[in-house]
Amino acid sequence: MTVSVGNAALQIDNADCDIEPVFGDGLEGLTFNIKINASLAEVKGGFDPDELAAGLEDEVRALAEGVLELEKSTGCDFLHLGSALEMRHPVRLRGAAENLALVLPDLDMRVCVSARLDRSFNLDLKETGQ
Repeated sequence: MTVSVGNAALQIDNADCDIEPVFGDGLEGLTFNIKINASLAEVKGGFDPDELAAGLEDEVRALAEGVLELEKSTGCDFLHLGSALEMRHPVRLRGAAENLALVLPDLDMRVCVSARLDRSFNLDLKETGQ
C-alpha cells in the first residue's frame, strides 16, 4: 500500500496493531497501538524523514479514528473487536464477542500511532533544497 504524505509517497512495508483493554469497574475503553514501517517510494523536491514519519502517523491516526467512530456510532462490532479481546483475555472478557456491541458507544477509544521510515535510499534532499 502506498500513502501520500506531503511531497512524497510512502510504501507501507509492515504494520501491526495491538489492542489493550482499559479496565475500571469493567471494560472502560480500548487503546489501539499501531506501529508502521514504511519506505520512501517517490519524492518531489526535498524532504525531512522525521516530518514524513509524523505525517504518516497523522494520516493513519485519522483513518483509524474514523473507522472506530463508525463502529461506535453504529453499535455494530464489524471489526470483531469482541472476539479478539475475548481470545486475549478469556477470563476477564468472557462474552465480549457477543456483548461488545452493547457497550461500544460508551467505550473510550484511544489511537496511538508510531511510524518509522526504514528506507529512504540515502536520499536526504533536505540539506540541498532540491
